[in-house]
Amino acid sequence: MEISIETALNQRIVITAFVSVEGTTIERRFTKLLEHRRNITIGELYEHKDLPEHDIRVRCHLVIEDRRFIPPTLKLSLFDVMGDCQNVNSDAEFKVGYVSIPFHRGYFAMLSPVFYAMFNHETEEKRTGIVEIKDMDFTTVHNAVNFCYGHVLEDKTTFELLNVLAFGDKYDIRIITKNLLEWITMALNPFNFCLILNYACTTSNEKLIMTCSKYFLAHIDPIVLTPEFGLLRQDVMCELMQRVIEI
Repeated sequence: MEISIETALNQRIVITAFVSVEGTTIERRFTKLLEHRRNITIGELYEHKDLPEHDIRVRCHLVIEDRRFIPPTLKLSLFDVMGDCQNVNSDAEFKVGYVSIPFHRGYFAMLSPVFYAMFNHETEEKRTGIVEIKDMDFTTVHNAVNFCYGHVLEDKTTFELLNVLAFGDKYDIRIITKNLLEWITMALNPFNFCLILNYACTTSNEKLIMTCSKYFLAHIDPIVLTPEFGLLRQDVMCELMQRVIEI
């Protein structure tokens, strides 16, 4: 049995239909984005093989919203699954100076082949559960761990995000490198260009270097007027010019 509706609105709307068969457990929720006035099938309530043998009464509750996107499906986010458990039954910790950040070694072993090897061989980290980090500050490690547990990195500077990306690069944590690179690429602007380019060249990130080079060609004037551009290291400047010539 299919459910159809006809709209008479000349605007983009989202229609959510809650449909059920009275006296049964049959119920469905359908969400559709409608852009034109038309008749539309929003979904199938049940298949013919499930058809009741008696007269039925179908109930439908419509919620109409002037929205651009269809709401997401019902699912758990990473934070719902892991974030609330971040400090529960942790069995390892990152030690940064005199401060410790708890985490679950099994979870991080799933995220990172580096941690997998660390906790599955006879290492000091496996024996003690302590991963000592001397080349990053507490804020960087704290942000990176929170991100892995599904927390939102709100109001972070480009510098802070690049530090989190460096953590992801060091331990080969793909959920960090993939998402942070996408975010940083979208946030690229004349004022953080040099900082991002310097990171890309220092880490030999070919994709990010090429992204910066193309951005430079499209925004030369505002970039060269920034004081940061005049302070670029010579090797970074040479790398940029070489890539620009090749494009």
